[in-house]
Amino acid sequence: MPDEGTATRLRDRLGAPLLAFALVLGGWWCFGEPRPVLARLAWPDGPAPWERITAVYVPDRRSPEDHVVRPGLADLHGCRVWVHGQAVRHGDRRMVRGDWRCMVVAEAGGEPRLHLK
Repeated sequence: MPDEGTATRLRDRLGAPLLAFALVLGGWWCFGEPRPVLARLAWPDGPAPWERITAVYVPDRRSPEDHVVRPGLADLHGCRVWVHGQAVRHGDRRMVRGDWRCMVVAEAGGEPRLHLK
């Protein structure tokens, strides 16, 4: 069993770096943008639980500036269902003329992190 001096030296040797790491991590969490970074690392191919999906349906590929947007969907399945409903509504059930995408957005009004189909 280590004596008191060894335990104290070990605590002193590990304590300062651990405290510095905790302060840096806490500062990043409070003043930085940890959520987008964590989302990119942990969910590179899909939405993180706190992210929302924005669906975009383009009725005619030749006119991509004419599109219908539906923000705030909870998941990719909801996005695909909404897009299919728009295609049916525009008379393009099989998506022959139209196009679509689902964008993963971290915050309302933010830039999309991913574009998925």
